[in-house]
Order: sequence, then C-alpha cells, then structure tokens
Amino acid sequence: MGKFSIGYSVGTLIWIAVVLAQTFVCLSPADWAAWFGAIGTIGTLIGTIWLSIRKDVQDRRAALRRAYAIIAGVQPALGRLVADLLREEASLNFDNLATADSMRTLASGITAIPTIYISSDDLGALSVLDGSDAFRLAHAVGLLADFQSYVNSEVARFSADVVMSGHRRDEWARRMEKPRKMFQAVHANFRRLATQHATEPSGQEVWGD
Repeated sequence: MGKFSIGYSVGTLIWIAVVLAQTFVCLSPADWAAWFGAIGTIGTLIGTIWLSIRKDVQDRRAALRRAYAIIAGVQPALGRLVADLLREEASLNFDNLATADSMRTLASGITAIPTIYISSDDLGALSVLDGSDAFRLAHAVGLLADFQSYVNSEVARFSADVVMSGHRRDEWARRMEKPRKMFQAVHANFRRLATQHATEPSGQEVWGD
C-alpha cells in the first residue's frame, strides 16, 4: 500500500471520528438515552441470535452422536441379514431344478431369516444423516416382511409338499432381490460411517491412568 493510500485512509478515519464526536457532543440527555437504548436493543438481538445459533449447533452435534451410536448397534445385524438374503437368493437362482428342492425346504430358509427391528424414533434419528438411508431401511423391512408372508401363503396353498418350478424360483428371487439391494446399500453406508466414527481407543483409554 502506497503512502498516499495510507494517508487517505487515516484522513478518512479522522474525518469520521470528528463527525461522530460532533454528533454525540451535541446530543441532549434524551438523545443520549435513546442512543443507549437502541444500542442495548441491538446488543440483545445479537446475543439472542448467537445463543440460538449455538443451541442449533449443539443440538445438531447431539443428534449426530445419537445417529452414529444407532448405526454402530444396527450395522452388525444388518450385515448378517444381507448375508442371509444373499444365501437364500443364491439357492433360488443357482440350485434351480438340479437338486429338486421342495417348496417347503426353500420357504423354511426364507421365512427363518430374522428381520431387523428398528423403532420409529431411531429411524427419525437416522434421518439427520441422510434421509434416503432411513427411508430405504424402513421400506426394505416392510418389503421383506411382505415377501415372507407371501411365501408362507404360497406354501399353505398346497396340502402336500411340491418341487419348486423354475418359474416360481425366478419369481421368488426377483421379489427377494429388491429388499436385499436396499439392505445392502444401507449396510455399506452404515459400515463406512461406523468405521469413520468408531475410532480405535488409545492405550490410555483401554488401561486407564
């Protein structure tokens, strides 16, 4: 910055200071009271806004901590569920008619898959991260429950056990694929988040002081 610019800036500041001094010196007591009242009002408003922002930040951090804790608890069960679905889907797709598995044999494997339970409160807590994960998880749970109910109703239609046809195998595999893909996508994202936030404890944390 040149000498002229520095001199100009200093001169401007001096001029502003003189104008403000003249303004405030000429104020009456009533004007002074009005000025201080206005300054107090502005200060109160700024303080209120700052406290509100600070509370929002604290609430956001608390919501994130809760969501990460839910993920750490759900992620292992979600991984086992995905593995079970992949196993049963593979039985439908690749065993085909070569092994002549009966409908009840295949149905028992599907209906025995334990679904994952997550409360509406926990789903709401997960929505702070990414609404699509919470929605996919809830939707996939519903789809799997509907599919298992459908499989039971299919078995109940026959008084005796029957061999699964290729057409029915393909239909069951297609109906299983959609929830499996949703569970798989959510599990992959949850595993990534759990790895990021569930850090390995230090030696001091493990053994204490």
